[in-house]
Amino acid sequence: MRTPPAPDERRNARLFVTGAVVSSVGTTAMTLAAGIWVQELTGDASLAALVGACVWAPTLLGPVLGPLVDRRRRQPLLVQANLGAAAVVLALLLVPGVAGPWLVFVAMAAYGVGFVVLDAAEAALLPAAVGPDALARVNGQRAAGQESVKLVAPALGAGLFALAGAPAVVALDVATFLVAAGAIARLRAPEPPPSPTAGTRWRDEVVDGYRALRRMPGAWRLTLLGATALTLHALASGTTFALVSDVMGRSPATVGVLAAAQGAGSVAGGLGADRALSRWGTPAVVATGLAASAAGCALRATAAFPAVVAGAILVGAGVVLVLVTTVSVLQRGAPAPVAGRVMATAGTVLNVPVPVATAAGAGLVAVVDARVVLAGCALGAGAAALAVRRSLRRGPAGGCSSTGWRT
Repeated sequence: MRTPPAPDERRNARLFVTGAVVSSVGTTAMTLAAGIWVQELTGDASLAALVGACVWAPTLLGPVLGPLVDRRRRQPLLVQANLGAAAVVLALLLVPGVAGPWLVFVAMAAYGVGFVVLDAAEAALLPAAVGPDALARVNGQRAAGQESVKLVAPALGAGLFALAGAPAVVALDVATFLVAAGAIARLRAPEPPPSPTAGTRWRDEVVDGYRALRRMPGAWRLTLLGATALTLHALASGTTFALVSDVMGRSPATVGVLAAAQGAGSVAGGLGADRALSRWGTPAVVATGLAASAAGCALRATAAFPAVVAGAILVGAGVVLVLVTTVSVLQRGAPAPVAGRVMATAGTVLNVPVPVATAAGAGLVAVVDARVVLAGCALGAGAAALAVRRSLRRGPAGGCSSTGWRT
């Protein structure tokens, strides 16, 4: 039976979700506007696309950056990281008169490094701030809020840039980082002091993070399943424009309808994850999320508009269910002294394949029908769901681990 959250834990949950969602408004708007800005400065669309690569590339460094999170108290580190990100964005105001587009690339790469640190530190701090029983609820609320933001923030960023130029978007992003820093600073989270690291080599700390993730019963399998869900989702997403224009014969504006449908599914998945986990347990929720993704991809492969919309909703809900479950279970099981390294390493495993899979999906539709790619994604997600269901039917060889998987 769950213990009711203490007043401080409820307060911390509100502050955490508010800071994360508000910050994502500025981040999403700024990332899009930076690409538009580079294209305006250079006239080169390919250079504009590199902005996204600069933000994503530091994800590869997650295991290397993880020790930074474990060497310091996470709450002040988060405040400082948010303030540092605001300073990086302010430096972009030098672009028109002093530097040029290269400064945008440098700033966006620093932005990406900051996100890796922020994500790992937030994930490591949250168990102390809200308690283990509230992790899925808070992570679900955060995911639902951030998915809602993705529906409006790109238009906000592009509109601000068109109306008032880059300084307006910079001001918005700085303001949201300051709100996030203020929210984190107000948390009442009892953190244990960091473990002594004198004489410990950074490389050894990186390896310790990976080993800790592998030692947690079921955690590595769960991380790989989360990566599978995200990768198949990205591969399917890469086919969207080809499916809409070449197969369905509809206007590109239809993509916006599908994005809204997927966003609605993601919100529902985020808000329902906590209740699903409390009723069914980790493996059943992961299997359900993968099955929903498989069904969604199969519906999209029919190319019938109502089915494609329904498929987008199912995919959005399924992927978020798997992701919220994965993150919550890892947070609950990671030992506090290495939690930053565990979460940073898991973040790399989860996120690195995504842009590669998206590009692969966009490339595959040049040689095969988009419906074939979607059918393959449905088969992949369905096979993963069946594998998880089979693990539930096996007898308990050694009992159940804290993640819910048989050991």
